[in-house]
Amino acid sequence: MIQNAYLCSASQARSADSYAISNLQIPSLVLMENAAQATADAIRNLPDIQRVQIVCGPGNNGADGLALARILACSDHKKVQVYLDENKLSADEAHQLAICKALKLTVLPLDAFTPHADLIVDALFGNGLNRALTSPFTELITLINTSHIPVLSIDMPSGINATSGRIMGNAIKADHTVALDCLKWGHLLADGRLHSGKITVADIGIPPKSHAKNGAIPILNEQQTADFLPVRDPCGNKGTFGKVLLVGGSFRMQGALSMAADSCFHAGCGTVTLFTPDSAARAIASKMDLAMIIPAKEDEHGFFDEQAADELAPMISSYSLIGVGNGMGTGDGALAVLKAAIAAKLPMVIDADGINLLAKNPELLNQITRPTILTPHLKEFSRLINKPMNEVLANPFDLAAQFCKDHPALTLILKSDFTLVINAWRSVFIHRPDPALAKGGSGDVLCGLVSGLYAQKKDAFAMAALGAYIHNQAARDHISAYTFTPLDLIQNFPAVFARLTSLQQD
Repeated sequence: MIQNAYLCSASQARSADSYAISNLQIPSLVLMENAAQATADAIRNLPDIQRVQIVCGPGNNGADGLALARILACSDHKKVQVYLDENKLSADEAHQLAICKALKLTVLPLDAFTPHADLIVDALFGNGLNRALTSPFTELITLINTSHIPVLSIDMPSGINATSGRIMGNAIKADHTVALDCLKWGHLLADGRLHSGKITVADIGIPPKSHAKNGAIPILNEQQTADFLPVRDPCGNKGTFGKVLLVGGSFRMQGALSMAADSCFHAGCGTVTLFTPDSAARAIASKMDLAMIIPAKEDEHGFFDEQAADELAPMISSYSLIGVGNGMGTGDGALAVLKAAIAAKLPMVIDADGINLLAKNPELLNQITRPTILTPHLKEFSRLINKPMNEVLANPFDLAAQFCKDHPALTLILKSDFTLVINAWRSVFIHRPDPALAKGGSGDVLCGLVSGLYAQKKDAFAMAALGAYIHNQAARDHISAYTFTPLDLIQNFPAVFARLTSLQQD
């Protein structure tokens, strides 16, 4: 991932490109050369590639392919064949074609393409496609997809809408995609997720200011994250770093609260106290040394009794932050406890069953007036906004942005194979999919981590972003995604914190 990368729609990506060329006077051929060099670098990282076929379309994506052909043939000494329709060329593509012909590279008609290489490079349409593909491109794409030859797409797999991720007639199924300048929503949504393969975001020389005013979402990098870290006062005490009250758990799901508590303490807060049903309290006490535990009245099933809310209300003022939701169920007792937490008007982190209760009782959202972090995965978010999953999957950003506009006290950590952190004013994005995180308990660890951070620094957005980044990075060093557990995340926190601390700016 490049240092200052963005997530864009198709129009935002084109706008940034246009701004760089028209306003900043960066020649399009320079950007094209950088794109080709970045793609060549990606190919160099692939094993045993000697013969490359490049299929070029009638625009600047095709021009990128022609520039790549020159680099691979002249600098990398690979056997390269280019296929394109010479009757339909952009100005820059015609320029690149003239260079290829002067160098006597093999250029053949598009309709002469027959797969017989180590790698096929898709330079047909990229981000420029705005209508459904028709013949002969639909047949060409089918030929490529059924060739059993690895495919690398430049910018977007051709045929995938760069904003929606949907197939437009037919689409390349790439093994690798080199996203030029920015990640596109189409890489992540709908069919684009499966058609993009492994994605590399390449710096092609478009300055960050080209994205500054077009609504693109920054992709969080390590230096930005390090700047969010709470300052550790060398003269501080346990009160200095925040007193967290975690409210949740049940007889059947005491592990969720236990993992959240362990994570919270390892995030650097001063103290952690658990308010949990009596049977869960006894179970957690047998294995948890880092947290104080307050048993609460429970019903016959081991969940909060409604009277637990009366026990909770008087004690809340002793704490600097409440985390609520992990493993507590969605019964009447849990609802009463959530209402008591909201009524205290303290900063909060709400996760899991707390979010499900908000979805069932949406009037409670308007009662949250202090800055609060919600940590829903996409299914929980669909319940929260009462929209079907297909709508959420098709347009997560706009729906999240509208939700935050309607509820300005809230910051969302929206979790999927990507993470979107957003409130009414700001948003950042994390894109490093990792199946090691796709296990029960990972969300509880995130909730505890964010709660521990938020207790130290009263900046909901920054602590949400910091927690999401640390959580993601803590999964990076797993030995096996099969055996990795949420507790391993916590064990990896020290290395991530150390790395970020070394980058903190004075």
